[in-house]
Amino acid sequence: KETREAMPTDAIHLRSRERRRSLLSAVALLVLAGAVLTPPAAAGPVRGNFEISGPECRFPDVAHGSAGDRYLVVWADYSVTRVFGRFVSSSGEVDGDPFPISEAPYGALFPAVAYNAVDDELLVTWDDFGGRGEVIHGQRVRAADGELAGGNFAIGSRQGGIRSAVAWSGASNVYLVVYFVPG
Repeated sequence: KETREAMPTDAIHLRSRERRRSLLSAVALLVLAGAVLTPPAAAGPVRGNFEISGPECRFPDVAHGSAGDRYLVVWADYSVTRVFGRFVSSSGEVDGDPFPISEAPYGALFPAVAYNAVDDELLVTWDDFGGRGEVIHGQRVRAADGELAGGNFAIGSRQGGIRSAVAWSGASNVYLVVYFVPG
């Protein structure tokens, strides 16, 4: 009979985070490289580095749209505190100019994005501040042409919600948005 020593909960979470971080780093490298799932050491960039946004841009996220076989990269531009997006082809070429996703004059930081294959659209979420209740907001973006579908809308109802993440389910055709509320 095998006995196991109990592991502190903190150690389990730390190990889980370390494994997830390693896996996410490997997956991110493979996605950016456009490679099939091979060991990270075998993956390489499709092309050299290139600029997608400007010098005051931070906290990017990316999702791949299968219908158009291109990526939407989103980021927060700190010079105007708004969220912007730009498409990148699967071969690593920028595809069009950057376009605003969040509405002025409201501030927007820390974007996240997910692709919906049924409707061929993307949902971008972000921390919103500056007069709209400081809740998580979102915007649907048509994957085919980058047009915004409707206006920005509140997702969260809890004031102070930050750092959203978004995923889409092909089985139920719904998005799941999660976020942190301090306190």
